[in-house]
Amino acid sequence: MIRDKRMQMLVASHLEPITPFLFKVRDIYESVGVSSILVIGGCGDYFDVADVVISLESYRPTEVTARAKAIAAEVPSSLGDLEPLKMSRPRSRVPDGASMSAAVDGRDKVTARTREAIDFGDMRVDLTAVQQLVEHSQTRAIAEVLLYASARHMTDPGVTVRDLLRRIDSDLDEQGLDVLKPTWRLGNLSRPRPLEIAAALNRYRGLRVRQVDPE
Repeated sequence: MIRDKRMQMLVASHLEPITPFLFKVRDIYESVGVSSILVIGGCGDYFDVADVVISLESYRPTEVTARAKAIAAEVPSSLGDLEPLKMSRPRSRVPDGASMSAAVDGRDKVTARTREAIDFGDMRVDLTAVQQLVEHSQTRAIAEVLLYASARHMTDPGVTVRDLLRRIDSDLDEQGLDVLKPTWRLGNLSRPRPLEIAAALNRYRGLRVRQVDPE
């Protein structure tokens, strides 16, 4: 999280492979739009880079940003001059729809036998560590979403994972879960969020992707 002045003097920056989060946190927000919420009780060096500082006093949150900034101005950080490291935007991933097949003996076979696993064709998608899934019906819906996406949206050679998730979410907004199987009426599905769909897609071991530079 930090490297104080003494450690910087002992181990030069070019010899230290780990970049302290303090040096990256502002640029993560300014370059890629990702905010950070830190719970810290023993380090005031983050006062310099924080937008908002909240103190928990007798279990009641109180905003103390002005006070924290005044302290930062009065008591300089022991880290010395901060040198934020510029962060490049992550590259986008374009999935290869041909690498994702549910076909077994000429028929699509997709089954969510438990909350933590999907059988997609002959590939097992292990969702054990996806703690956001709370019921089996969400996993059933994700299984149907993967089949729907591979047939409808992943045939577009330029669609990124981010765009794919947006398209799926838009389809579900407009047409509901019935869009997944128009000729059926499935009553045992719960709508998952894009986060859980992405988690399942990332865990499909046969998926091939190519990386492209962000626009």
